[in-house]
Amino acid sequence: MSRKGLHARRKASARWRGFLPGKALVVTCLAVNGAEALVDCSRSPDCQSLRRQPCSERGGIANTCGACLPGAWGGIGPMNTVCVSEKACGVIYPGEDRCELVPVGDVSVPFLLPMGRCVCDDGTGSLWPTAPGMCGRVHVKFPTGIGIYEAQQCTSRTCAEATCTTMASWTPDLTQTQDNVSFQCITEGGDAVALLDDCDVITDQLSPSALCGHVGFTATSTIWTALGDAPVDCELAPSCPESVLETTRLAQSCCYGTLWSLRFDASGEETNESSMGFCPMVSLLEANGSSDASNSSECVVINGAPGWTGCACLDARGHRKAGFTCTATCEKPLCNLPLDGIRPVPSAWLSSEVMASLLIDKGKLASSAASLRSLIRCIMLLFLLEW
Repeated sequence: MSRKGLHARRKASARWRGFLPGKALVVTCLAVNGAEALVDCSRSPDCQSLRRQPCSERGGIANTCGACLPGAWGGIGPMNTVCVSEKACGVIYPGEDRCELVPVGDVSVPFLLPMGRCVCDDGTGSLWPTAPGMCGRVHVKFPTGIGIYEAQQCTSRTCAEATCTTMASWTPDLTQTQDNVSFQCITEGGDAVALLDDCDVITDQLSPSALCGHVGFTATSTIWTALGDAPVDCELAPSCPESVLETTRLAQSCCYGTLWSLRFDASGEETNESSMGFCPMVSLLEANGSSDASNSSECVVINGAPGWTGCACLDARGHRKAGFTCTATCEKPLCNLPLDGIRPVPSAWLSSEVMASLLIDKGKLASSAASLRSLIRCIMLLFLLEW
């Protein structure tokens, strides 16, 4: 080969040296697959109503929505099942065979499991009476598959998967959207278990303090803002005002106050008016379905719980009213007394001190009554001897 021909061949070789057959194949495959990934989205459902990202032409599956919107819970997608809302929760009705919230006198307060949280009983059964010390959670099982919702009971306080067993599960329904999503009530182990798309259906009917378990404790959070492993964070209710007579007529003074303790005005000055009852009257017309105005209001209060006495005011449904619980006594171990004791009376509740000499001691009262009975017997005996 001539020197000129050799030089031309080397130039051609240099041009093709960076373009190997393997690289050409990869480029060709990518181009072909990229074209195949474009799918039809013209008949996609309303993805917003499913709380999902819109259908993508590069999503790989025709007419199918994408992942759940931020905050919503469900299968990762792409799929066309509805995702539950950020306020979804599992609801356990302890010892019940139905998923229905009725007055607390007839049924236990439900044990709530917000999505994504491990929630635990305190060990006494005050929160989950049928499973003392146990924990529960609701999570998405098979998130990369069909995305089943599952309620679990767990023995660890972190709800580690190996310590959990299934209580109930719900398969997403392709016919439902955020406007009609609902799940079947399931009974398991003596409890009824529900999955709600919006837990406010329950929490709007209860004060957060109703979820504390112990009557003497009040909530400092909601189920959405709690930092601990209980449904809500709670603390012992503050001291009762002086108008609540700790040793005598506790229920009466909770409801009606006392003549021996005076009210304070808005500026904090003592008035000449007797203190009013700590608990407000509640209307019973709606609760009882009655039209009898003569029996339209009543004071409903709980005065005692394990290790605790005080005033826990109730509403017409029998649930505790938010901001209307005070503590007279709290004794360990049944009442978890804080290290710094019972908090002082809030300024809004203050009333003047009751003179100790005016308080009736039950022990002395009983002793006086016994002495009076003995005296009467002696007089009767003397009367008979005279005859």
